[in-house]
Amino acid sequence: MLRLLHLSDLHLGEHSRLAGQDHAKAGKSFHRALVAAEPSLGTGQRVDVVVVTGDLAEVGNPEEFELAHQFLRALAGELGWSIDGSCSVLVITMCRGRSVRWRS
Repeated sequence: MLRLLHLSDLHLGEHSRLAGQDHAKAGKSFHRALVAAEPSLGTGQRVDVVVVTGDLAEVGNPEEFELAHQFLRALAGELGWSIDGSCSVLVITMCRGRSVRWRS
């Protein structure tokens, strides 16, 4: 059985709940919280898939997507997934209004 972790609406940016923090450290901290919650989840399995939906960014600035990259890369590393290019990773992003910079 696959174990899926679903994260939604990170809204990373200047006013996010992670504003001013090191996003790589936040990704690692999130993993520690996930491990601490494991006994109450009772599955005894590691996470196989992380799905991120909703807005990644506050206003769609490139810097905000870099913050998302830092957070998710750190989380993937803590999950034990190869992040050195030796495996393929498919990322599908469905952007919502705040993750897209509209031009007139």
